[in-house]
Amino acid sequence: MDFQNFFNSITPELFFSIVKKHNIELTKDDKYLLEHILFFYPSKRTGGKLILSIGAPSSPLISNVVLFFFDQALYETCKKQGIIYTRYADDITFSTNIKNQLFKFPLVVKHLLVKHFSGQITINEGKTVFSSMAHNRHVTGVTITNEGELSIGRERKRYISSLIHQFSLNQLSDEDRHYLQGLFAFACDIEPIFKQRMIKKYSLETINKIITALR
Repeated sequence: MDFQNFFNSITPELFFSIVKKHNIELTKDDKYLLEHILFFYPSKRTGGKLILSIGAPSSPLISNVVLFFFDQALYETCKKQGIIYTRYADDITFSTNIKNQLFKFPLVVKHLLVKHFSGQITINEGKTVFSSMAHNRHVTGVTITNEGELSIGRERKRYISSLIHQFSLNQLSDEDRHYLQGLFAFACDIEPIFKQRMIKKYSLETINKIITALR
């Protein structure tokens, strides 16, 4: 499942209300500084409400503070029903070995969101997906094989291979080369054997250039 406009749903007021539940007292000056460092106005012309900055290194930490009690409640609910709950930013995943256990669970999630956030944080209905071993299972961009192994998937492997080919012909811009370096590092972290396959296909020299040339 996926939260709707997750970071943009988090306002200073919501953050400060959760901080208070953590028994942390903030002064007026504290709140002023935090508002102007961590949040921004979507439109400089029209103003509007302050929202959490997307892409700021501080935003994941702030969102984890805001969701702490929600995560706690959802984890306890899942534990009682034999379900494993995992969250990465706005992506939430539930897994279980109990057949048909998850079909009614989106209602549980929505109930807890209303209870903790009064509708301020909601679910993106279009991104709710049910999956099983009969289909490809994807969690935060990573494929889980039927053998329980992690994979980046065939399509992504082909895409990375095509980028490496372009790199070997010196056809990539500096921006695309940086992108390839990051994507290749991610792929090798998920599937270490992928690096050896690319070395065999394109040579150790080419792969080393991708890894080290842009440092």
